[in-house]
Amino acid sequence: MAETLAVLIVRSGRAQFRHFQVELRGDTVWMTGLEELAGRLRRSVARGLGPELVAVAGDNGDAAHALADELKRRDVATVVLALPPARTPEEQLRLLMRAAVEQGLISSLTGLRNTDALRAEAERRLARGEHFAFLQIDLDNFKAYNDQYHLLRGDEAIRAVAEILTQAVTECGAPGDLVAHIGGDDFAIVTARADEPGWERLVRCIFAKRREQLPLLYDETDRSRGYIEAQDRQRQLRRYPLMTLSIGLVSTRTRRITEYAQLMDYAGQCKEQAKLMEGDFCFPDRRHDDGVTEKPAG
Repeated sequence: MAETLAVLIVRSGRAQFRHFQVELRGDTVWMTGLEELAGRLRRSVARGLGPELVAVAGDNGDAAHALADELKRRDVATVVLALPPARTPEEQLRLLMRAAVEQGLISSLTGLRNTDALRAEAERRLARGEHFAFLQIDLDNFKAYNDQYHLLRGDEAIRAVAEILTQAVTECGAPGDLVAHIGGDDFAIVTARADEPGWERLVRCIFAKRREQLPLLYDETDRSRGYIEAQDRQRQLRRYPLMTLSIGLVSTRTRRITEYAQLMDYAGQCKEQAKLMEGDFCFPDRRHDDGVTEKPAG
């Protein structure tokens, strides 16, 4: 059975597929049987790292359904299902992505986790008393780009931001960090890099990748002059700078957070302050519970 079945696991970050292998916490491991597979999954659940989706596929449809039923009986994930077999790993990945989208686990546009997963991850860390930083991220001047270059290239820009954030978290984040697509041009990150040197390094990495990658989405003329010309809401021709990122950041090391609504509110306020600044800017929440506010770092 192990030679003819692929087990696909979705927990955080992008949905991933490895043919005839298991993807668990970013490590690819060979599985030799049901007991070993179920044991690993149960241990991950006990550590609070259990997957939300386990999908089983293979050439033998009856065997795939039997394994899915057994894993479901053992309660190793929120959702366990069997997928039809595919001719190639790429086709199997598309089936997995479609299943995850249908289950409401990931964004169909970016492949990132959605708002439900974001809330669940933040609330889990709050309940466990873990320190983490929460970043709300907005793509500046996206509407002008979308109007000028139209929908398909606008979607490409959204996917590019998703890739930038994923790359930055992979390089400068911590294991288990979550990148989520809230919707439209809004994103969020939950990272264990809760101390200032840690989240600062992550933010610098995000901005560096933005400067490298997003300008490439523009036509050469617009990219070289550093702006596009587009009509505003009053149908007046205006110059819009190239897309940048605004980040509002809250850390539980410096701010007492008890509810997810607080987290979203504080980070949202900080993001609005960041959007008042030109270019890439991160506005961290430096307020104290007594109402004292420190000057943010530029």
